[in-house]
Amino acid sequence: MKGRHRKVIARWALVGSATATLGCGTNKTPVADAMEQEASAGSDAATALESDADARDSAAIGEVGDSAAGDSPVEVTADTVTGPVCPKCPNGQKCRPDLGTCVIAGTAVCAPACPAGTVCGLMGPPTCAVVTCKLPTNFSADVLKVTALQIAAADQGCEGAVGNALGKLAAKVPLVQQLLTQAVQNDQATVLLEPEGLTAKGGQGGLRWLFGTLTMQSLKCSPTSQTAQCSYTVSAGCWDTATAGQGACPAWMRLPVGWAPPLATAKVGSLTGLQKGNAVAVPPGDVLQFAVPTSGSGHVLLQVAQPRLQAEIELADATAPATPLGWAKVSGRFCGVVPLADLDAALAGLPADVLQSLGGLPTALALRAQLLPGDTDLDGDGQPDAASAAVDFVGTRAKVVGITKPTP
Repeated sequence: MKGRHRKVIARWALVGSATATLGCGTNKTPVADAMEQEASAGSDAATALESDADARDSAAIGEVGDSAAGDSPVEVTADTVTGPVCPKCPNGQKCRPDLGTCVIAGTAVCAPACPAGTVCGLMGPPTCAVVTCKLPTNFSADVLKVTALQIAAADQGCEGAVGNALGKLAAKVPLVQQLLTQAVQNDQATVLLEPEGLTAKGGQGGLRWLFGTLTMQSLKCSPTSQTAQCSYTVSAGCWDTATAGQGACPAWMRLPVGWAPPLATAKVGSLTGLQKGNAVAVPPGDVLQFAVPTSGSGHVLLQVAQPRLQAEIELADATAPATPLGWAKVSGRFCGVVPLADLDAALAGLPADVLQSLGGLPTALALRAQLLPGDTDLDGDGQPDAASAAVDFVGTRAKVVGITKPTP
């Protein structure tokens, strides 16, 4: 394989790991597409990000609970929230703060692959577990589809966030942003934001991050259009089917948020991520986590510490179909910190042929360490063990019609 293509694959693998905070598991293969296409500027979608970053930082953060009716939700503070307590986990394991349980820190692989109706669990040792929880059949009418992603400048982040190591990488290697832009344009990064527990009056609830696929009826729908309202199915991998009971399967990625609708005749409200020091709606509090499928039937648990969301929501006009929240478009920024061990575990879970094209796992890990060193100390030992990221996004109204059928 030509050296130029090897570099494209290696950089794409790193971008995929570092920006995996934006979506849940998928069976798509952006690595293969990156090989087939030239790394062009591809900035059409990114031009939709017209808002000035500093202006958004100050404007998007409204007073949570402000509403047209003047109602305010009951405040939930960090002191009032109780949840599982994380134990100290042995080497090779890490804690799931929502369960208070140690799970496999690297890639969980079941061999042979799990049969239909079962899933490879993260609770070691990896075994195929029967899925007992129920996947959703109904979805919010206020789902928003991300139509553009732009890595924020190295000196830009979120209020209360630690930094933006991904921005520094993008400044050194422009290909990182180009590949991210192409991932949206080519419908490889199809992120859907679904509100949960929010009302038109405002208050606190959740925002689910789902990964979608265009339906047959919407195949001609442009992934970057800010006016088209496309329909999607969403991956079953966006829900934790391995550890739940017999009720509803919990979404892997659910960020506690506060919704402040616009006052009077204004058309733009604010959506703000809630975190410790502000308000924690539900455990796991200050960690956003999700499972990423790897080779075979394996997957790895990625945890994003200190997630931050700052966004403005534009309401639909009277000519659009009415929905409970009236959401039409979104413009905002997401920040977080990903442990380097999680990124390395994701690299280790790449298919063998991809790892071979990178020169083997040791070479891939060395490249990650060179291009994306840690800038955050999560465990408090004085050594950086995680990398920060800040990504701007815009989106428009979309429709989710069901769960994506598995590929035979």
